[in-house]
Amino acid sequence: MPNIIIVFSYRVLCSAFVLLTAFVATAAQADTDCSVRDAAHDDPTWSCLPASNWSGGCVPSSAFNSWHCLELDADAMLCNDGGTFNMTVYLAHDNVSLDCNGQVIDHHYQDGDSKRPGIRTPYSYSVQNIGVKGCTIQNTGRYGIDLKRFFRGDELNGPMTGHHTIEVSEVAIHSPQQWGIYVGQNSRGVVLSAVTIDGAYGGVYLEAGSSGTRISDTTVVNSTTREAIAIDSSDKNIIESSFFSGNPDGINLYKNCGETSGQVCPIHRTTGANENLVRDCTFGGNSVNVAWRQFKLYGLGFCEDIDLLGYWHDHAEDNVFDGNDFDYSNLDVNDGPIIVHKNSFAHGSMLELGISEPLLWSGNSVNVSGTIASNTFGNAAGITYEGIVSVEEFENRNFSGDCEPYNACDFGITTLLGSTVTSMGIWAVLL
Repeated sequence: MPNIIIVFSYRVLCSAFVLLTAFVATAAQADTDCSVRDAAHDDPTWSCLPASNWSGGCVPSSAFNSWHCLELDADAMLCNDGGTFNMTVYLAHDNVSLDCNGQVIDHHYQDGDSKRPGIRTPYSYSVQNIGVKGCTIQNTGRYGIDLKRFFRGDELNGPMTGHHTIEVSEVAIHSPQQWGIYVGQNSRGVVLSAVTIDGAYGGVYLEAGSSGTRISDTTVVNSTTREAIAIDSSDKNIIESSFFSGNPDGINLYKNCGETSGQVCPIHRTTGANENLVRDCTFGGNSVNVAWRQFKLYGLGFCEDIDLLGYWHDHAEDNVFDGNDFDYSNLDVNDGPIIVHKNSFAHGSMLELGISEPLLWSGNSVNVSGTIASNTFGNAAGITYEGIVSVEEFENRNFSGDCEPYNACDFGITTLLGSTVTSMGIWAVLL
């Protein structure tokens, strides 16, 4: 009994601390009217040169020595003239394309005060049918490619359609101070193909309400702070044939609580990180977390969707992981249903199913369910169970071809609370 009292008191003290911290942070924020558009925030004030000035020819690097931007009002190709392009490309029009022709957009971090990205869409209206290829973007003070879209005023009362049908291919992004590529709110049909992101704050961010992004043959390495790909309340995305290494995490799928801290206007999330497909990818020392923020403790006023102090109920449902290689990397599943099929777990990589509820949690229980089938596990790799887990399991084997120790190769349903199975045998049983 004394041990229980100590644990309970500790959790209460932690909760009180979080509540106090959140209250102070919220009180310090200025009131913002999110129902009106702020031109100073939404519209760039840069001096732009229209691409149509070079219709029929290529755009020279010498035109951007004074930190202009290139407004893509027509199809354009950059000149191979031996210089780098000190500019931001402004994607302000529909039905246009940019061929960087292998040239380099390099800000040399000189735009730190203006926070310019290498390439940017409008924030106040949506654009479509745009192609960008063959670029190297480096040393930007903000994003490599910024596809943000903010909705204000009457837009909030109708269907919110973000930027759509934008294709980025054969692009390398090096050392942006924030995300390599930011796919904005309610975007549709964004394609990232043969993209490399190296040394960013984080790799690719899929914002709330975005859907149908396809990321293929892409490499994200050496992110400094965040994961290779963040799937935040974004659904029906496909991530395939890609490589992730040297980042804090590989892919995090989660529903943001609508954080108010540090944001002008919080975004209300209406869906979880649902119905995403991750296939044929390699995770080298980069784990994947499904329902990444399950039971995270937030304080009063910190979340748009939490009115009182409590633990967040994260949502990431109906996701599929098929044919991936996890090498020194875990797949941590904290919500379901989920399908985990034909993946390889090597060098101690674990498939972690379920999460224990915190002591003070008062919401609905999380039941991790789904199908775990035809996966292979190397030495010291295996499956762990924690919390409430009810999954169908069959044909999971170790690298020698033998059935995993816990379940036979025939179809079966595992319903249990808190056990661990590895290819070396059961080393922990029901708690």
